[in-house]
Amino acid sequence: KVKRFLEMVDEPKGNIIFGGKKVNDMLTENGYYVTPAIVMGLDEEHDLNNMDSALPILSVQVVEDVDQALDIINCTEYGMCAGVITKDQAFAERFLDEINADEVFINDPSNTIGVASRALVANFMD
Repeated sequence: KVKRFLEMVDEPKGNIIFGGKKVNDMLTENGYYVTPAIVMGLDEEHDLNNMDSALPILSVQVVEDVDQALDIINCTEYGMCAGVITKDQAFAERFLDEINADEVFINDPSNTIGVASRALVANFMD
């Protein structure tokens, strides 16, 4: 997996804003440790924007508005979870209604939104 990670972050090297390297020190020299990579500014069609590599790589995309954000999220080929941080209850409700993901998070990445999703949103907005 480390080899695959290093190959995947090699191509967009100029777009890495954090991490993307193997950790080499006395404690980790015999292990497979990397710093998670955060990339930004990739072409909209780039694989890192549209697939889940199951590796610690986060691609940040800047969008014009909420509609574009929801469209991009819903068009992601392998996106199995989605989340949002917001104080806007109307947007949280819209996100829950329109997002196409198996797991959805509102304001807390440790809670899976399911049957009680409306109550969770209301609690976060108090």
